[in-house]
Amino acid sequence: MIPLVKPEISDDDVASVTEVLMSGQLVQGPQVEAFEQELAHLSGTRHAVVLDNGTAALVASLLATGVTPGSHVIVPGYSWIATANAVSLVGATPVFVDIDTGTHAIDVELLAECCKNMVAGGEIPMAIVPVHPFGYVADMIAIEEIAARFEIGIIEDAACALGATLEGRPAGSIGQMGIFSFHPRKVITTGEGGALVTNDPSAAAFARAYRNHGQTTRDGVRRFDGPGDNRRMTDFQAALGRSQLRRLPATLEGRRSALNRYVGALDGDLVKFQEFEWERTAAQSAVATLDERIDRDRFIGELRRRGVETSVGTIDMTTAEHFKGLDGRWSPPCDVTRDVAARSISLPLWSQISSDTCGEVISNVLQVLDEAETNGCIRD
Repeated sequence: MIPLVKPEISDDDVASVTEVLMSGQLVQGPQVEAFEQELAHLSGTRHAVVLDNGTAALVASLLATGVTPGSHVIVPGYSWIATANAVSLVGATPVFVDIDTGTHAIDVELLAECCKNMVAGGEIPMAIVPVHPFGYVADMIAIEEIAARFEIGIIEDAACALGATLEGRPAGSIGQMGIFSFHPRKVITTGEGGALVTNDPSAAAFARAYRNHGQTTRDGVRRFDGPGDNRRMTDFQAALGRSQLRRLPATLEGRRSALNRYVGALDGDLVKFQEFEWERTAAQSAVATLDERIDRDRFIGELRRRGVETSVGTIDMTTAEHFKGLDGRWSPPCDVTRDVAARSISLPLWSQISSDTCGEVISNVLQVLDEAETNGCIRD
């Protein structure tokens, strides 16, 4: 079976982790501090704070922005559920805005309309959380302009976009804050892990206290000025992250090359890929939308039968049970989100996937499409 993804752990990774394990300094040690410095440098920000996962980083970002219970935060409809869940976890309400058909990122025209309607209705959102879907940077130039017009903060959900840039600006650095994830399916991995990046020293200080039970130190005295959580990253995770960062350029090159190969061979009427620009994507996943005539579940099943693991792209968050009763005054139904979520697939992708393996995936996809009339993949 060709897997959907392979976490790539090198001998150097293992050696880096082993060294920390043998040192006895396992939590919040020098590796965490060094990892944060390297992430800040890579993302073009002054501060980086690592936490135990990307969702925790997003929660910390929302709290640092001043999002309060009962307030509203704008998110795209199409993302992994963690994006909207983080809003709910701080007591706020997500306001869903539909996505652009080409990029799968938030539709900026609908975003502007949503902000206008909310402000006119006396409900100014506390933040906009644009998602960079599958590592492709959203239209942050337009989003910046909209946010400035309505005086709304931006938190970039750059969970998948480490290393991607837009007009030379690194993903995560364009809003007031950005977050990354280091889950095994992401560009680099620490097993589980995440980071908040920002130029705001107060936000960084808040996140450092939040991840460590609310603890701060002033004049050598330990203080607890507010509640916090235990969201610390281990030192051996940070060592793994640092080792993986050292080969990030090669990782991005391999991922982008594989995605480019898929796009060149498969993009057409029956399979349409998300927009692809080399520097603008970290190529976290190779996601395409199937023609409406194709039964997505049968297509996935047929490829699995042939030894190729595929999956859905991501989900329509608006259909989650706990979001179905939300007030829909501020934005229309997310029709594009619903359509893309129902028809998208993700193909096998990792940085060292071979040309032969990519070719095998392509060949099997083309065969399934060619035999769609007989294998049941074309809807009746």
